[in-house]
Amino acid sequence: MHRVNPKHRRAAALRFVTYGVTMTLTVLTTVLLLYIALGYRFDGQNGRVVRSGLLLVDSNPEAASVFVNNELKDTAAPSRFVLAAGDYDLKLQKRGYRDWSKKVNVSISAVREVNYPLMIPTKLTARKLAQVETPSLISQSKDRKLLLSYINGQSTMLLTELDPQAPKQTSLNLSSAFTRENGQLGTFRVVEWALNNKFILLEHTSAGGKVELISLNATKPEEAVNITTLYGVEITSDIHYAGGDINKVYSLSGGILKRYNLETSETETILQDVVSYQPYADDTILFTRTNISKKNEVGIWQDKITTVIRSDIDPASLPLLKYASFDQHFYFVIALSGGNVVTVYRDPLKKPILSKQLPLTTFEFDKTQNLSFSSSSQFIMVQNGSTFKTYDLDDFKLYTTTLPYVVAPGSIIEWADGHHVQVTSSETQNYIIEYDGQNQQTLVTSKPGTKLFYADNYQHLYRYNQVDTVTSLDTISLVNNRE
Repeated sequence: MHRVNPKHRRAAALRFVTYGVTMTLTVLTTVLLLYIALGYRFDGQNGRVVRSGLLLVDSNPEAASVFVNNELKDTAAPSRFVLAAGDYDLKLQKRGYRDWSKKVNVSISAVREVNYPLMIPTKLTARKLAQVETPSLISQSKDRKLLLSYINGQSTMLLTELDPQAPKQTSLNLSSAFTRENGQLGTFRVVEWALNNKFILLEHTSAGGKVELISLNATKPEEAVNITTLYGVEITSDIHYAGGDINKVYSLSGGILKRYNLETSETETILQDVVSYQPYADDTILFTRTNISKKNEVGIWQDKITTVIRSDIDPASLPLLKYASFDQHFYFVIALSGGNVVTVYRDPLKKPILSKQLPLTTFEFDKTQNLSFSSSSQFIMVQNGSTFKTYDLDDFKLYTTTLPYVVAPGSIIEWADGHHVQVTSSETQNYIIEYDGQNQQTLVTSKPGTKLFYADNYQHLYRYNQVDTVTSLDTISLVNNRE
């Protein structure tokens, strides 16, 4: 008769118990991790399980104290908090700076980033960098490092490399490419800075009213190209660089959109029956054109392929179009200058599921004057006078703001960075405001007809200021050196 060894039986039982405990712990750990991933946390204070999210907080400059519901949570942002889902009063404080506060929502299992607060010094002090003649033209490069200015009647432009201590100023001699009448130049308008921040499209109007378009190389002004002389009267002021290629430009004349090569003098027809257009990057163009039904249609031309997005627009209502990429998607926005609806499409060049593209969203806004994306492309802004709306492409929320003052004549509400807009009032007072209209900060005044210019690191402002008959270029620090 076979007898079971008691030692083997105990070992088998022990293995069975061990396997059971291991399996149980594995299941419990998996469930626990799953619950944590779904945002569940144990609130030891209340003795219950709650669902939570993650709040990330930062400030510029850093090291602000962070308060949540008036309780000090951290003395030096950036900070990270796991909080039960819900609304919270968030406040930032830093010595020498104005307080910042906002109500924020933390969603279940989501990450809420509040990394955009701009801490403004309690006291803003302007320091004169240089006394200058009053310029008739002031323009800042796309990278915010350069200012181009011009004084009527002079044969030079001034290029200023912005520096809060010692800005470098270079005189640009305007070559014979610029036509003179009786030895004099006329007035100038900056049409566009190239993406490389070196080339500038200029519109020059002589005293007799003759208009010419010129491509100016700010690093080699002697190599300026008179595009009008090169191609004749078919070149109009509706002109843009072809993406990053500064040797090619687009221009619209008589309903025909062409691309012109400034090196070879060759031309290429892109589209016909065009009412208006706007380039986006290389070989991508947003267009409005008249179709066979005598309606306006809008679409995108990319790499010689034309995609019509809408074809039912009243010719009396000129569309404003914008296109941008955010979070791995492309967004196409249509705002009718004479209408009251703004339409947003996502990935409009992808093949639609139905017979046509359906919008991501539409919202009402009456008679849009200005349409733009923030520098981060997260926000879409439409403006009419002192009212603007912003649409957040991250959480798909719409915000409406009406300012309590009149925007300066001839100016617009424009983006200062990825989350803030800048405004100049009719009283020449300047403001910076967050995308949703909150945390409006009063800055400094500037010369009538001008605005503030932000440094590329947003640690300084520059302005043209006029006291009596004296004009100066000033700098204002956004960093409190006594902090």
